[in-house]
Amino acid sequence: MKKEIEQLLTLIGDYRSGEIEPLNTETVKKWLQNFPEVSREPILLEIVNIFGKTYINKAKVTSFLKSILELDKLVGKSPKKFWQSANVLDIQGGGNSQKDFLEIFKTLMGEHIGMAANINTQNDAPYIYID
Repeated sequence: MKKEIEQLLTLIGDYRSGEIEPLNTETVKKWLQNFPEVSREPILLEIVNIFGKTYINKAKVTSFLKSILELDKLVGKSPKKFWQSANVLDIQGGGNSQKDFLEIFKTLMGEHIGMAANINTQNDAPYIYID
């Protein structure tokens, strides 16, 4: 199980980075103690399998959000002009994923477009929902 624990930690090593203590081998082992011994390895294997297919780390999110800032199919030939009028929505009712994505997006917009995002504005320009 040591190999699988290392795989899990590698996959989700940035989970809630800066908000909680980083996960470590002991944390995972302690969590596994919640299950009958015979079930621990299959549960761990399946968690590694699922997270390997579904967990998106912060680097990938940042790369994706950066790419849409200047994506021709979205913003056309003038990214700054597009983003000056676009409405970026912050409307998620529960959870924190959208707020987390928007924080990254706003930082990237400042760095790469040189302006702040228009959050929840009321104009006739496109609405952008990121989550």
